[in-house]
Amino acid sequence: MDAGSLIAISNALITPEQLQTSQEDGCPLDLQLSLRYHAAKLTQAAGILLKLPQEVIAQAIIILQRFYTGGGSFRHDSLKDHSAAALYLTAKISFYPQTTRDLLNVYAYLASSHGMLHGSAPKAVEYTLSEGDYLSARQLLMECESRILRAMAFETHVALPHTLALTYLQTLSLLPREPTEKSRVLVKKVISHLNSALLSPQLLCLTHQPNALAVAAIYLSAREVGVKVSDEQWWRVWDVDREELGFLVGGRGRGRGGSRDGGRRVQIRRDYPDVPKNNALYEKFYTEGGFLPEEELGDFFETLRRILPNSFRFAGSKGHALPALEKLKSHYIRHLSEIEIDGRLVEPPRPLPWYPNEMAWEMTTPKAVLRRLPPFAEFQKFLVSETTVGNISRQEVVSMIPPLVLDVQPGMTVLDLCAAPGSKTAQLIEMVHDGEETRILKVLDGIRRQEGRETTSENKVIEDEITEERESGDWSDYGRSTGLVVANDVDYKRSHLLIHQTKRLNSPNIIVTNHDATQFPSIRIGSEKDKAGHETNEYLKFDRVLADVPCSGDGTPRKNPNLWKDWTPGNSFGLHPVQCRILVRALQMLKVGGRVVYSTCSMHPVENEAVIASCIDRCGGLSKIDLLDTSNMLPGLKRYPGLKNWKVMDKTGRLWDSWKSVLEHKDQAGFEGLGKMTHTMFADYLSEPLPLERCIRVYPHQQDTGGFFIAILEKKAEIRARPEGQPKAGHAVETAKDLQAEKAMRKDDGESETRSSIMAIVDDIESTKSETSNPLPHIAAADKILPPTEGDEAELRNSVVAFEHPIDDQEPTIGSKRPADDSVEALAPTKKVKIHGVNGFSAHQSELPNASMDGERQAHWPPPPAANDFVDLPITEKPRSKDKFFEEPFRYIAPDQADLLSIYEFYGLDPRFPRDRFMVRNSEGVPAKSVYYTSNLVKTILQENEGKGFKFVHSGIKVFVKQDVPRPDICRWRIQTDGMPLLAPWVKHERVLKLTSKETFHKLLIEMFPKIGGNSWRELGDLGKVLNDADLGCYVLQLEIGEGDDAFSERMALPLWRSLASVNLMLPKEERKAMLLRIYNDTSPLIDTSNTRGQGNLKATTEAGDEDQRMDVESPAAADEEDMDDDESDGGVPLHNTEEVVVADDEKKQELENGTDGISRTIDDGERTEGQV
Repeated sequence: MDAGSLIAISNALITPEQLQTSQEDGCPLDLQLSLRYHAAKLTQAAGILLKLPQEVIAQAIIILQRFYTGGGSFRHDSLKDHSAAALYLTAKISFYPQTTRDLLNVYAYLASSHGMLHGSAPKAVEYTLSEGDYLSARQLLMECESRILRAMAFETHVALPHTLALTYLQTLSLLPREPTEKSRVLVKKVISHLNSALLSPQLLCLTHQPNALAVAAIYLSAREVGVKVSDEQWWRVWDVDREELGFLVGGRGRGRGGSRDGGRRVQIRRDYPDVPKNNALYEKFYTEGGFLPEEELGDFFETLRRILPNSFRFAGSKGHALPALEKLKSHYIRHLSEIEIDGRLVEPPRPLPWYPNEMAWEMTTPKAVLRRLPPFAEFQKFLVSETTVGNISRQEVVSMIPPLVLDVQPGMTVLDLCAAPGSKTAQLIEMVHDGEETRILKVLDGIRRQEGRETTSENKVIEDEITEERESGDWSDYGRSTGLVVANDVDYKRSHLLIHQTKRLNSPNIIVTNHDATQFPSIRIGSEKDKAGHETNEYLKFDRVLADVPCSGDGTPRKNPNLWKDWTPGNSFGLHPVQCRILVRALQMLKVGGRVVYSTCSMHPVENEAVIASCIDRCGGLSKIDLLDTSNMLPGLKRYPGLKNWKVMDKTGRLWDSWKSVLEHKDQAGFEGLGKMTHTMFADYLSEPLPLERCIRVYPHQQDTGGFFIAILEKKAEIRARPEGQPKAGHAVETAKDLQAEKAMRKDDGESETRSSIMAIVDDIESTKSETSNPLPHIAAADKILPPTEGDEAELRNSVVAFEHPIDDQEPTIGSKRPADDSVEALAPTKKVKIHGVNGFSAHQSELPNASMDGERQAHWPPPPAANDFVDLPITEKPRSKDKFFEEPFRYIAPDQADLLSIYEFYGLDPRFPRDRFMVRNSEGVPAKSVYYTSNLVKTILQENEGKGFKFVHSGIKVFVKQDVPRPDICRWRIQTDGMPLLAPWVKHERVLKLTSKETFHKLLIEMFPKIGGNSWRELGDLGKVLNDADLGCYVLQLEIGEGDDAFSERMALPLWRSLASVNLMLPKEERKAMLLRIYNDTSPLIDTSNTRGQGNLKATTEAGDEDQRMDVESPAAADEEDMDDDESDGGVPLHNTEEVVVADDEKKQELENGTDGISRTIDDGERTEGQV
């Protein structure tokens, strides 16, 4: 499923029939085009005079065009009145509202006989409105606005391509931080083309999705400016196909005197099926390298040349995923199994035989069939809607394996070192929360029994599929999960894609960080006093670590066909040392008895077995690190064992089976063509045999997947990793010769010498040599710089210094996950290390070489300076730099804060629910518009590591959002949808409304504001009777599951707002549509029955933002975070806001119902700014 389909949910395109709607009024098509064009030009001129941003003007033009195509008539009102109403409405829901006086004066000026449109300055008397004329014009403006809103069913959300285009330019490295003259010209061209599309007679902004328009503008502008974008078909990353791009680029002149192809044809690069799928070196390496039996090589290469099947996984909590799975099996599979094409049955989706509980599926049906046949089109809608709300996750089959073999249990602490884009992280979160729903239900039943209240034991509860061992492992927090997932990525922009992927799971147990995985800092979780009374720091060690490292991706040509032409034998050489550093750091962060899973989407042994062997050797051998047997894991998964011996191909295509043979060749013929080979890339340098056959190799032809490698390592004892490049005891002479040879190879290959951290330290020591040449000071200097080991517990616990290590932004590339630059190995300039005193003041600065901070370094070193080294300095506020990492702070609220006290009282929150875990994202620590909740361990980590160089990007789920209310006795804080499952069990029963009627729930879903005034409440059945007597404010709507066709099959708790004359189910439209389709198989449009009287009180609200989740592309297209976690400050603006605005369009008329005065516009998630008409 592509991103365009997902965007269509909230940015629906018009149909060809809608282009002809005004002809029903007798308006010919050519006159329609002219009127629409001039209306858009008039709107643009008025917006410029009102000094509105181009974004607001563009939205107004699109709303105006939607009005004309959605039933608006040219026979009622004038073109000027339509334009004014559209601009007034758009400005009102933006950050730039305009008074009616200013707006009407501007339009009177433009319509005057000497106005701007006529080329000369008018006289003031010609456009000054008298009071009577103003009141009449104002009344007409309100009537026109009302007609526009009714014609569009209050669908005021507009997705523009401009911001997407800028994000895409940055992703393609065409918009650097310091723009060049050519990049400035390119950006201006792109924006110009997008603005032209707004005035297009073909109504491009209504017939094509924003992602397609942004891609077309970049493609066309790059050709005009002479900028090379990429050798790859980059537009496919953003789900724009070749045909649509060809139409937009080649047919842009049609409609106003241009020819069918706009005067010229633009040749788009060949589509993927036409890319030559052969590479002589690639085929030679995997044919002669001894990877597969000869009889399987034909199937192997044939499979690599086929397109990868689609696959998806049911995600989220079991309460929602299981009903969606049941819907797939009972309804869609049954219908899809009966479809024939050309006399042959179409193969329906099928479950993966090795994935537990049939929660993962794959399908080989081509996308063209999905779009062409009605049954598949219906199935596609199901996939899109469930993906949007987070119940389905598109994920490649082989990428589902690492989280499964990691064997995460509830309550465990898990680190995902290279997490973006987040599909594996989502699996880990689900595992940490496994069985949570059942545990909470049982805890609540026990509490009710103790209090003599009714229990839920007689009701059908969610089936408990967890084992007794798991069930008994995480009960300490009333059944809530106490585990933790730390998801990290080195690229800041990709970390926001990670947020976007995981926030739909609504977990308070996740932290997203932005660090280099090779130098991931230790996490402080508290301190304790030893027997001598000295305070020591305590650091977090993880139960599980996933290292899905950057790799060459040579197992992915099925989804990245350009790999056929780009693959070279040396692709893996530069990645090998980086992968080793990441794995060593993962083992250092692991508890004894814990498990690390190392994985790549590469089949190359240099990136796989060689990395495993090297790291086990550096960390002390099999006595410290065990390689676990995987033969009994995941029955049904076809795999090959890991390689015990392998060959390495050099740049010229020669195959080497040992490092010894490389050295012998070097002595005879030199280093030509050997590249960056090192002794750790070969199997023969190991001092002890390792059971590498325990690794998992998945080849594409075995079960129609991509290529993949997995290894599972268990830590048996504390380790002291040997520094990179340091000879092993007993092998000093041989290793020294190896290092000399490697150094000579790099120099011969035209590369700068790459020094290890130990050599950088030696250089640093030599530079401070004393005049006496006494070696003792040198040893002391080394002691200050060299890292501690895991055995040095006392010194490690006493360390309070965190390295502040800014990471250079790495632009995400198209293709393999997280490609690593070879420059990682190069020695970087020295950088400052800030040492914090006990009072948090900046006390002392020293300079250390960055090269000494490689993967084997502990994060907190050297020990703190002596007490007399500290100098009290005033805390000064530094100006914020755009180039430096910045996130709003995480501030926890005191349990007795006034807003929280009002929440406790209004909702009767049970005292057993923790009241010290509520958080806001602003420096003042005061609730302004949103309140978040985190688990206790997350709270400890955020508080203990604040200001110590940690790059925390995201944490917490939103539980309360501020809402306008008509009376002071009504709580201003409503429960947010994300936090409802967490809070609902602990809300007093007076605020809980139980619902068993599916008919009533259908009405609440499909009607945005069902009335309850007069006798209207009767239409809601028993619930309507309760609501008719209920007070205003937020309620918990509890769907009770039961038996029979008319009973609910899934337990849900949803927020319901009771207003003066109506009720509102506080859900985004996407969730409403998904529930209608899943529960009722209903695809009908939503109905807005609200009263539109009194436009002065009408509030329009932005709908849910564009989703960037896609079913066809897992790569990191233009990602970003959720409106900076609703920062209440003005800091930190993401490139592209993909936040799902929870105060959805459903709530845009809530203020009218609440009886408040003035116009209130929703900025996002409940923040409101009052304006005066």
